[in-house]
Amino acid sequence: MTASAVLQHVPTRFDPDQLLKARLDAGLTLRDVAAVTGWNHGTVNRYERGVIDPTAGVLAVLADLYRVAPGKLFTTAG
Repeated sequence: MTASAVLQHVPTRFDPDQLLKARLDAGLTLRDVAAVTGWNHGTVNRYERGVIDPTAGVLAVLADLYRVAPGKLFTTAG
């Protein structure tokens, strides 16, 4: 396999749809996430809609809360 073929499968971009899916799969509401993290539920909603990009730290917290690997919140380019 060539290097470019390998890179096509490397997560490279935050995917808001995957963030939403992970939360729903975890059985959490936006208000649940807000209560646990101390963040405003509207901010979490804006992450899920792709209106604002979460920092790496925010994604790490959410991945841990949702019990998914952080890479699951990304998609490959292209």
